Amino acid sequence: MNFILLLIMNGYVNTAIIDGKEVFVDEYIEQNGDKLHRYGEGVDQAILYRGDSDEVKYKGDVSNNEFTGFGETYDDDGKLYFRGHFVNGDFEGYGCLFKSDGDLEYNGYFKNCEFDGTGTFYPDHDENGDTASTDGLFYIEGPNYYKYVGDFKYGERNGSGKEYNESGQLLFVGDFKDDERHGLGATYDLKTGKPIGTHTWENGQLLLKNMEA
Repeated sequence: MNFILLLIMNGYVNTAIIDGKEVFVDEYIEQNGDKLHRYGEGVDQAILYRGDSDEVKYKGDVSNNEFTGFGETYDDDGKLYFRGHFVNGDFEGYGCLFKSDGDLEYNGYFKNCEFDGTGTFYPDHDENGDTASTDGLFYIEGPNYYKYVGDFKYGERNGSGKEYNESGQLLFVGDFKDDERHGLGATYDLKTGKPIGTHTWENGQLLLKNMEA
């Protein structure tokens, strides 16, 4: 997802009330008809409106006609979608991504609009909620954890991380590859909260029980 602004100068300057203050505004028209109000001292800031409406698509810093710095984007329903740092129109650095219902989906680091670095991820679940077993050894289709905290690369879980259930109980600590458990990892008993043992995983499947705790 890229938010490069292709802008044409509209040719006049006026004022607008932004965050309760009257500021001088340069008005531009973006190629698809959206309207940009750019303002600020030192660091250029802007509000991008959807067409001729007052619906905000973006609010934050701009540089060289691109979203660069801190800003927020909003979806077609006007709900906050992303809040964080941009570089040349991409999510870059620390930020928060939100689901359509307003719940947090991810907070952590991005690179080229993808999860990259350390972060916390909350996957979508069906109406049955969390489905973790008491021994933590199963791995079924779909997310069986409520929260993941750890490393990401190329938008997926890659590296070391931890999985938790909705109650905050630890399910798994170990290695991940391409969004799956892969390598060594320890599972935890939800009844006692104690580790069951360290096992070997491959592409999300339990391959070998190495040692019991």
